[in-house]
Amino acid sequence: MRLFFAFLLLTTAIFANSVEFDLNLETELPTLASEAEPLATVAGSVNAISGAYFYQETDLVTPTIEPIVLTRSYDSMGEIQGSIGFGVGLQFPILATGCQKGKYHAYAYVSAREGQHILMRSGHKESIGESHKRCFGVDPRLQKKGCSSLSGKANLKNFRGTLRKKAYNAKDKLPWEVTQGDGTKRRYCQAFEAEGERAKELRIQKGTCYLLSEEIKPNGNRIKFTYDYVWGIPFIKTLETFNRTGKLINRLDCNRFGKDLRYHTPTGDYVHYVTQSLEYRRDHESITGRHLKFIAPSQKPESTINSYKPSQKKPARAYAIHKQGGFEQIADYDDKGRVTQLTHTVGLNGEKVRTHTFNYGDNLTYVKDALGHRVNYVYDDEKRVTKIVRHNGKKWFRSDEFQWGEDPWNEGWLKEKCVRTPSGVEYTKRYAYDKRGNVTKETLIDKEGSTYVTHFEYTDDGFNSVSRTIRPGGLEHRYSYLPGTNLKTHELEFLNGQIHRRKLFSYDDNAQVSEMIEDDGNGLEPEDLSDVTYRRVQKIFAVEKEGAAFGKPQRVESLALQDGALVLLNFTEYIYDDKGNNTEIKVFDSRGALQTLTLKSYDHRHRVTSMTDPYGVTTVYEYNHQNNKTLETCLASGISIQYHYDVANHLIGTTTRYPDGDIRETRIEYDIMGKKIAETDAYGNTTTYGYDLFDNVSQVIAPETEGPEGLKKVETVYNVLNQVIADIDANGNLTRYERNIFGEITKKILPDGTVETLTYAPSGHLESVHYADSSKTRYQRDAAGRPTEKAFYDENDTLLSQENYVYKGEHLIQKTELSGLTT
Repeated sequence: MRLFFAFLLLTTAIFANSVEFDLNLETELPTLASEAEPLATVAGSVNAISGAYFYQETDLVTPTIEPIVLTRSYDSMGEIQGSIGFGVGLQFPILATGCQKGKYHAYAYVSAREGQHILMRSGHKESIGESHKRCFGVDPRLQKKGCSSLSGKANLKNFRGTLRKKAYNAKDKLPWEVTQGDGTKRRYCQAFEAEGERAKELRIQKGTCYLLSEEIKPNGNRIKFTYDYVWGIPFIKTLETFNRTGKLINRLDCNRFGKDLRYHTPTGDYVHYVTQSLEYRRDHESITGRHLKFIAPSQKPESTINSYKPSQKKPARAYAIHKQGGFEQIADYDDKGRVTQLTHTVGLNGEKVRTHTFNYGDNLTYVKDALGHRVNYVYDDEKRVTKIVRHNGKKWFRSDEFQWGEDPWNEGWLKEKCVRTPSGVEYTKRYAYDKRGNVTKETLIDKEGSTYVTHFEYTDDGFNSVSRTIRPGGLEHRYSYLPGTNLKTHELEFLNGQIHRRKLFSYDDNAQVSEMIEDDGNGLEPEDLSDVTYRRVQKIFAVEKEGAAFGKPQRVESLALQDGALVLLNFTEYIYDDKGNNTEIKVFDSRGALQTLTLKSYDHRHRVTSMTDPYGVTTVYEYNHQNNKTLETCLASGISIQYHYDVANHLIGTTTRYPDGDIRETRIEYDIMGKKIAETDAYGNTTTYGYDLFDNVSQVIAPETEGPEGLKKVETVYNVLNQVIADIDANGNLTRYERNIFGEITKKILPDGTVETLTYAPSGHLESVHYADSSKTRYQRDAAGRPTEKAFYDENDTLLSQENYVYKGEHLIQKTELSGLTT
């Protein structure tokens, strides 16, 4: 579920000015959600195409294995009433609607997350019929909107659902079952009626709807949900995670306080969502929307959200987010609800600075930051990004260009990306896919026309896990998985068609690694020791007692193969408190003698407040509301370091106090975009930094020193691919570089004008170095890139020295010199 949420939520956005409460899904025009495409995202919070303001924040993480994570998303273009606010919701896809028959197809909504729906379509217009079920896929109108994800795990083509009308036996689940490309399975069984105001607020067609009852994760663990209602809107009342044998791993509960919700865990972690009511008019009637006003989490700083109403006929939008500690981000909108500028606070005093401005044209958005850098986003009629053009003043210097699939089987899939400069195309990447949307071939073409191809294969079990990769030069990896899960059991590296390195994994009932083996064997099974010369083994024994520490490592043994048998090298024991925090780490040798002991204590936010290291030295820590470390004191030495931050959470300096009363301070300065521009050390020496258009550090000016030399400046020059193409040292000596598409140096021009050239194999491994005096070094390598021969020649191509290497697994086992001396 989190994967589908994290891969950007291609969803149906529903707008109040075009939707009646009794929706006709056949005529709905599905669009991308604001957070759906990272190519169009500016400053992590604005969609450059739609102009929507959005944010995603994690409010709570349980301190357990398989942690429950509460992630909150807001979309200023969204107009669905969620349980914690208008246009905002948690990441859980809790809702599926009933079937609505159209003229040619049947339609339904299934959540991508709370407050965002995916429009599903069935290929049959007739009734459910004898099979008592109907199969749905994502509406093709939505699929063609485009997604730069290159994985079948995230591709909407693999998001499918089955709606059952009648059960044949007790094992059948009613009525919705949904599967995703990563193997996640969801079941919607709890029915409720969406009529009148409830249907309007949820922006769904009226009728019977269903709530998510169970999710089977790709690793085999299960999450179960129960619900209650706040003002007619469903919210998760309990959420429980169970392992593959049905044992409880963790739990999250929710209590309702009037119209507000408080989620909490058995370990005392919580987050409280507070809402406010704002009215607007639609279709000659007043509608009250509940908007998120205040977030009070136990693990993070509090946040306040201010909303405004652009008019009496439009719902309120969030425009300002205030963080405990002083940070604030503000979004201004035009009359179409599009962001026109972003402002946030900087510095110690919280000065408000306009960081980005947005201007919208036809299929084009202009974005300018506070330093004057301009980026143009160009998109097609399907709202897919086709170009991202960067400017320096009035001249463009880089264009990233994208081509999308147009055929029925790959419509909306990214086919090609190229990077262009005024001098021509720098490189092109092309993608070929299988029928499930997995990239099977990636072709990289440099500006000289040379191609580099990587091949991929995937499992056909519904999980779309990588099963094989073949890289340029012939290096091959193969992967196997525990049946019915995405848990990797074999990772095999092949050279010349033979296994030469293995990683083997076993898992416990909680889907946690219980054993890991690394060796150079050539068999498929862990027990096969054929041709093994080394083997490293880790065995992990988990906590079995119920509680926050359940399933976490209690004892970890390290073993190695010696004389054909595994021998214990050492083992580590872990002790936890009742909140799941690791309080003791004990390391023992092979005979059971204690070697080291580390002790830790924590505060209510699970932050380390004191630690005693293996040498017996205790250090204590303090933090601010933003979870930044503010004080570090070593009790043995009496030295303390205080850390200072501005309202944007940047470290701006330290104060170190010594037992003799000496105090040393450092300072750090930033520009309005958050880049470090100056750093002053404890002795008052200041180093300053300059940046290029891509925010690479291009100048470092050393502190001023006594004498005629003054300031020393080091400069670095980058090309449009962010590759270093020149260095100027403190003495003014210039070294220039030419590079290939992978960033590897192909030519080095030294300060005296002499030249070194380097050549590479298609795999990217160094083949030869030609020096300024015409001598050269040549390499021969295996498919893993390791040198098997290194030879040095003079200017007349006479062999002067040579070394040959033999490997077993990852180890060099033999080196032979030109003289015949073998080591």
